[in-house]
Amino acid sequence: MQAALSTNTETKRQLLRDAESSLRACLSMDSADPRSYVVLGKLLVQQKRYDEARKLYADGTTSTGNTSPYIWAAWGYLESLTGNVTRARKLFDAAVVVDETHAAAWHKWGMLEMRQGNYLRARDLWTTGINKCRRVSSRSKTYLYCSLAVMAAELGKLAEARAWFQEGTRLVDGRSSCALWHAWAMTEARLGDSSAVRYLFKRSLEANPRSRYAHLAWSMWERQQGNTRGCLQLLARGSSLNPADPALYQARGIVEKEAGRYDEARTAFKQGLKVDASHLHLWQAWGVMEYQLGQYDEARRLFQEGVWADPGSKDVVYIFQAWGVLESRAGNAALARELFKAALKVDPKNESTWSTWIKMEEDLGRLDAANELRIRRSEQQWEFVIPASFSTRPGKGPTPSSGGGVLQGLLDTLNSFFTARGQAEQQQGGRAAATAASSDTTTSAGQQEAMRSLLPADFRPDLSIEDVIPATCFQDTGAVAGSFEQQGSSSHDGLADVEQPSRLERVEALRQPDLSHAGDDDPRHSSSGQHSSSGRGQSPDSTVSRSRKLSPLDRRKGLQRPQRLSPGALRQ
Repeated sequence: MQAALSTNTETKRQLLRDAESSLRACLSMDSADPRSYVVLGKLLVQQKRYDEARKLYADGTTSTGNTSPYIWAAWGYLESLTGNVTRARKLFDAAVVVDETHAAAWHKWGMLEMRQGNYLRARDLWTTGINKCRRVSSRSKTYLYCSLAVMAAELGKLAEARAWFQEGTRLVDGRSSCALWHAWAMTEARLGDSSAVRYLFKRSLEANPRSRYAHLAWSMWERQQGNTRGCLQLLARGSSLNPADPALYQARGIVEKEAGRYDEARTAFKQGLKVDASHLHLWQAWGVMEYQLGQYDEARRLFQEGVWADPGSKDVVYIFQAWGVLESRAGNAALARELFKAALKVDPKNESTWSTWIKMEEDLGRLDAANELRIRRSEQQWEFVIPASFSTRPGKGPTPSSGGGVLQGLLDTLNSFFTARGQAEQQQGGRAAATAASSDTTTSAGQQEAMRSLLPADFRPDLSIEDVIPATCFQDTGAVAGSFEQQGSSSHDGLADVEQPSRLERVEALRQPDLSHAGDDDPRHSSSGQHSSSGRGQSPDSTVSRSRKLSPLDRRKGLQRPQRLSPGALRQ
């Protein structure tokens, strides 16, 4: 805990070494205690010491007689993180065989399947986990509700998403789940009901007042709404509670840059890099700012420093892509091609890199090369095919195992009976989730009222951010907020110039955290259209992103993705 809050790199390393030494001492005293294996394994994974973590988990399963679902689940997460999908499935299966009420294993397994495009399998794993854990008091099972809700929202089934959110938050454990309230807030942000969104974020911070994810997501939402003062207040509060979180410094730097306060933005970026020099999104955001200001040499230096900071990370693709755009604008086409190749070697499916490279070749008159790149891009593209009848709610539609004929008729009859019964109970209760199912694409007053009827009784339609965070608590942000307001909204209108990510990227952006990380409450990993962003437009920009510790909902793990410089940046 102290290492996570430390802003001094050397102090953090020493604390991590002390923690590892203490955990190994615990193992030497009691080699049959699974807790030491899980915590030490998490520590090793955070430091990317994957081989050591594998050996530790293998020793742990042997020492505990293969009876600890926590070790099996943690080991499965490690394999999924390193891309060994087949091995991860076997390990998750072992975890639920040992203990079918282990919610974390069901959740991680479902997340793995969803990332592979197996939405039906993911849904079945999560619903099975809910059924198995229904009688068990566990905070972990709230993530199962959160995952199903986020999946439903991303597939356009908003009524189902709200039903899952409502069901999850009615649980005793769900009412105190920061991730569940957070994910609901970001889902409702699509409809523009500011009072409901602020209320849900408020409940998220009540569940975990220190949550760095909630502070970051809420501040970026206020930024989109044009509420710069509220954005700065939330960033100030988040940084004061989480001084070692580089993503909050990145966000502050971007906000300062948008206000034209470039020196302050540089200061924020420098502070963030002092906290975590391997945070590639900070290097990318700072480099993009210098590139936009015409400081090409400085931008090159920052991009190079970022690549050196963590060359093995998949996030380095964003630095290579931005650097390639810079060189193409500077007339160094050959170097730009090499940088684009490096980016695609890291992530062959990075659409922004493909588009930018193709646009550059077209501008240079090399049409054959551009067409060849289009063919290569199509070979890398793949998409998930979701059945039209897909539903995240059991009994709402056919499942992979459903048969036909007499059996199907019987199932349909039972489904109709329970549906009618449920509707009657909902009418008596007066707060039914089905009232929000009229349309997922409009923001009418009727829909807002239907959604608000799902919220707890303490919801206030006139809730403002000052009701949650008094402005007097953040007098130091007043001058900055004033400078924002004086400059107006003409130069930067929220995130209007930011391209929308693909469906999979939105799912990853809001995904809830992997449960092997105790204390994390990032709902990304988990996924919603306004929670991750990447750049498109004449003036490329950087958006806040968080490197996922898992993961997701996302990094999830940051909530925001770094800006990808778009083909529009190549236009003179």
